[in-house]
Amino acid sequence: MRAARDDRKRPGARRLGVLILSRQSDAVLETVCGLCRAARVKDVEVQIFLTGDGVHHLRDPRMASAAKDGARVRFCALNAVERGLDLDPNYPWGAEESSQYELACIVEGSDRFLALT
Repeated sequence: MRAARDDRKRPGARRLGVLILSRQSDAVLETVCGLCRAARVKDVEVQIFLTGDGVHHLRDPRMASAAKDGARVRFCALNAVERGLDLDPNYPWGAEESSQYELACIVEGSDRFLALT
């Protein structure tokens, strides 16, 4: 498992949490990417958490795009294993193995939270 990054908010920063729990349409994923771009412009931190069937989006290039736009993308490692996905510690675009505990921390630390179920 990758070393944890510092999860503290920058002083005065706002944070948006996004949960992706199921497979989403192209339009929804494009909207998430648009939110990430808009958040970067407004200096809002974005944390995306993939769980359940949402872990299938690890292979979607739009998640890499969201990360490039500054989002921190994490996924439930157990859900990935249960769905037959390889746990590659070197996802080239920076997705991080994580757990439901981390999801709880994201929810608690977010000023706004969007759940895509």
